[in-house]
Amino acid sequence: MINLLDIGTRLSLIEEIESEENKQRKRRSFAQYDIYKDNQHVYVYDYLRSQFSQNTVNEMPIISSINLSRRIVNQEASVYKNAPKRSFMDVSEDQEYELEALYEQMKINSKLMKSNQMLKLQDQSLLYVVPSQGGLSIKVLLPHQYDVIPNESNPEVADGYIINTFQRDQIGGAKSVPVFNSPSGLAENYQNTKFYSDGQNQKIADPDDFKEDNRRYIVWTKELNFIMDSKGNVLSEDPTNPLNMLPFIDIFHDKDMEYFVVMGQAITDFSIQFNAALSDLANVNRMQGWGQAYLKCDARMVPQNITVGPNKIIKLPIDPNSQIVPEFGFANANPDIAGAIKFIETLLAMFMSSRGVDPKTVTGQGDGQKFTSGIERLLAMVEKFEASKEDYSLYKGVEVKLFEIIKTYINTYSGTDVLPNWAGGVLPEAASVEVEFKKPEMVQTDQEKLASIQIRKELGLISHVEAIAIDRGISDDAAEEVAQDIKEEEMELQMKLAEVKPDPEDVMNGDQDAETESESSET
Repeated sequence: MINLLDIGTRLSLIEEIESEENKQRKRRSFAQYDIYKDNQHVYVYDYLRSQFSQNTVNEMPIISSINLSRRIVNQEASVYKNAPKRSFMDVSEDQEYELEALYEQMKINSKLMKSNQMLKLQDQSLLYVVPSQGGLSIKVLLPHQYDVIPNESNPEVADGYIINTFQRDQIGGAKSVPVFNSPSGLAENYQNTKFYSDGQNQKIADPDDFKEDNRRYIVWTKELNFIMDSKGNVLSEDPTNPLNMLPFIDIFHDKDMEYFVVMGQAITDFSIQFNAALSDLANVNRMQGWGQAYLKCDARMVPQNITVGPNKIIKLPIDPNSQIVPEFGFANANPDIAGAIKFIETLLAMFMSSRGVDPKTVTGQGDGQKFTSGIERLLAMVEKFEASKEDYSLYKGVEVKLFEIIKTYINTYSGTDVLPNWAGGVLPEAASVEVEFKKPEMVQTDQEKLASIQIRKELGLISHVEAIAIDRGISDDAAEEVAQDIKEEEMELQMKLAEVKPDPEDVMNGDQDAETESESSET
């Protein structure tokens, strides 16, 4: 482990952090997250600039509002769409209550859902647990928000973390930088875009507010925790780490002998390419979707002013000595808009299928995803489950590590000003958590459910009471009471019908009287 208490070592680290190679890694990460957060316009513009001239792109209607990146990532990140069930083991009832309240206050499910989304977006995410407002807070960090001190014997593991904010104005520069794959490989106009930053730190809230913080570095190792400035000066009074552990959880599936996972950019690349294709289509539709008026005549006979409209008459003078017959008309390009749309939809379906996601997740049609039966719905759910099965296993381990960090914080700072809201005391060393994730369940329509119950009852597999229990999802005892109530209501209904039912003799006498009256009226 390097000696971080040495000023020379700290300055060397800062130099590496501020190196162009490291900044380029952060630019790629930032670009992916920026696209995911709907800031796509500059990327679509740059991609189009790699294919057309700047004047052409400036005149094009640029479409950048369809964010496939966000939609696909959120679809694939399915682990925490339903809150899991957590059981805290070897703790008292009071401590269990306090832990449940702490997890709720930390918004664990929401934060872990975000980490799952970032894992799908960048193949890696980092959880960071820190004290906040009398309790604990969990933050999801992306690769552009931190640097690592790798382990000398295993570079896939971090011995230390250095956190420093990476702002939008750090992206621009004197030369272009690759932020996504394009034919030219460069975001050619990127350096001209400052993301609404004027380069001045205003007193109001603006994107420049954290510029000063960019020159602050939060350093964590198992032994040390301090803040240093851009000159390597330690700003913390006590640089020791009382936790004696790193409050970080590195979430990933696989690495290749280096800490940072080599990020794929398929989702963000396709999102930009898709919007660029739509922009190109919109431009074709605008440029070739209307008829171009033309006039063909002798140069000497060209009218000075021509007004075209449904209530206008165009008079074309004819020169009998000229062999050119005057002609006025409209030329139509007739672009294959339908074919272009079909091509774009085919690209979308192929890309979605390659990701293992139902192509109907994003569609150019107005119809949403529909299921004709519960079995079809279950198969769709199982397909999503299969696609994220590894994530469930991964996040079981994340939950265990997260609890250990929380337990360390509690046992270190319980009864102090750092955690004044914690009232559960010190947790036992054996305390742990067990997590049960919700899996897909069979979903039947009401018609399918009733048909199944009827067939089982007709075959003698279930009784009338059991049929009620299955239909209503209640116990057999409760179903027995429901069956008795139904029987009593049927008996009451039969009695009421018997009371109003006429006597047979009265009916016959009534018919005879009616016949007599009819005969009298005829007479």
